[in-house]
Amino acid sequence: MIVCVCNNVNVATIEASIEMGATTVDAVREDTGAASCCGKCQFQVNRLVQDSLGETGCLKQATS
Repeated sequence: MIVCVCNNVNVATIEASIEMGATTVDAVREDTGAASCCGKCQFQVNRLVQDSLGETGCLKQATS
């Protein structure tokens, strides 16, 4: 699903950025270009970052 229409950035790209260490919207913006134009996607980018960090502020580890 496309999150940032202005720069054609999808969820997978943002999630990959987070997995590579981006822990803020600014870091995701710098890495992917998402939320760097009109700003309408900034809330969704922030939500993706926060969901992946959880309450501890550390990246959640995948469990299988």
